[in-house]
Amino acid sequence: MLLEIPSSLYAYTANQCHSLSPSIELIYYNNTKNFSKYEVKLNKNMFLFILKGSKKITLYNEEISLVEGYGAFVVQDMYVMSEIASQTKNCFSSLMIMVDDEKLIELWRSAVRLYSLDGNDTLLHKEVANWTNFEQSLCVKSSLATLELFSNENKKIPYSLVEAKLQELLFYIASTNSGKDLGEIISKLKNKDKNCKLKTFMEKNYTQRWTLDEFAEHFGFSLSTFKRMFKEAYRIAPKTWINDRRLDKAASEIIKKDISLLEIALDLGFSGSSQFSKAFKNKYNCPPSQFMGQLKFHSKVI
Repeated sequence: MLLEIPSSLYAYTANQCHSLSPSIELIYYNNTKNFSKYEVKLNKNMFLFILKGSKKITLYNEEISLVEGYGAFVVQDMYVMSEIASQTKNCFSSLMIMVDDEKLIELWRSAVRLYSLDGNDTLLHKEVANWTNFEQSLCVKSSLATLELFSNENKKIPYSLVEAKLQELLFYIASTNSGKDLGEIISKLKNKDKNCKLKTFMEKNYTQRWTLDEFAEHFGFSLSTFKRMFKEAYRIAPKTWINDRRLDKAASEIIKKDISLLEIALDLGFSGSSQFSKAFKNKYNCPPSQFMGQLKFHSKVI
């Protein structure tokens, strides 16, 4: 069975309480079966704290076994095989805190600043895992205990308390040996966010007749930083991407619209028909006029 966490968990399990907000969700989960196995898709980043019993999580070909007193962090959009095996009933419970990228990055920055840690925002050049596990320190257990006490009094835990507690938990985790691993994963989330902004910017502006300096200036970075970020996001140089993107769009426009090649060239940021024709021929092995003629011929035949 595929569960989406957290959304489908609300409907699926009755013996739980939660706090719901757009950016952070808290769920207490109690298992009443001797054995449960689910495929799970995470809609947010997940902090999982085992309060009682044990749980096995499989992410791709990696397996994590968690017992009481341990926890794990898994990034958003992961497909996870979750397996709970209990010797007796009512012996598994956990706390999940689900948080989106933006809020997690914001709270992590505050945590590392409070602890005078390195909040490294630089682009990473190595593979970083999508998860990490950690032992619950005494401070972490104390923080979780206050949440549990509050939940016993009130099934709807205020969002402000959940956010404050997550900030506190991040502060405690940052001070442990697991803090470095978590920091590297969150740095990857920061880079993902930067890449999304860059890709949105480029899709909006690739037809502009700007120099690379002007692209960098409009995006708000130096030319060297812009080139480095672009290479991280697209794996190719910006000039190559811009040229290919314009030519792909040109081919699409030729197919869809009966307009002049000069008009297409100017609309897509080329300086004129000569530059456009040369670039088009290099990519598609024929000039755009021949490409257009072939389309018209095939349409007549059909």
